[in-house]
Amino acid sequence: MKLLNVLAHPIIIFLLVLPLMLVSAYVPQLIVFVSFTCWALYFLLGGTLKTGLWGALCFILGELFAIAIILQFLATPGLGVWSLTLSVAFWAALIILLAERVKPISSVPAYFQGAGLFFAAYFYWWPAQEFTVSGDYVTVTILVALSMAFGFLNGWLTVWLYGLWGKFYQRFEAPDEAGVEAPAEA
Repeated sequence: MKLLNVLAHPIIIFLLVLPLMLVSAYVPQLIVFVSFTCWALYFLLGGTLKTGLWGALCFILGELFAIAIILQFLATPGLGVWSLTLSVAFWAALIILLAERVKPISSVPAYFQGAGLFFAAYFYWWPAQEFTVSGDYVTVTILVALSMAFGFLNGWLTVWLYGLWGKFYQRFEAPDEAGVEAPAEA
């Protein structure tokens, strides 16, 4: 039973990774990558449903900030290379300001991961396209947000299943650890 307890966490992870990897055969691997990174982000944020939900909001806000960066960049073409630099600096500063002032949405890693994964997805699907079709922003935002949701769901399931396993394991190991002998078999 002790060996099974040692293997419980890897078994739970295997059971959660398996469907995600099967999905990767039918959708772009970037979607699976986003889910994996958000699975890790769930634990970075504290591994609870409450912090996960607030982190999900910050992630989606990060995607919206990425769109704002693109739009601001496009609105200031005369600045050359400074256009992108100033856009990123302005929105990054705003994110940090929000994180310092509004406690529930203070997850800076989630903002930056949301923005970064939005950029990765956008340039993955439309690498040579001009950024003028607003529907493209919506499509990418939704795909990345759904992928994030699957990752956060896997994080929550990991904690929940491990908690169930802990209760199950504790029921069988409690008599041995307390020094009480198990009843003899007749």
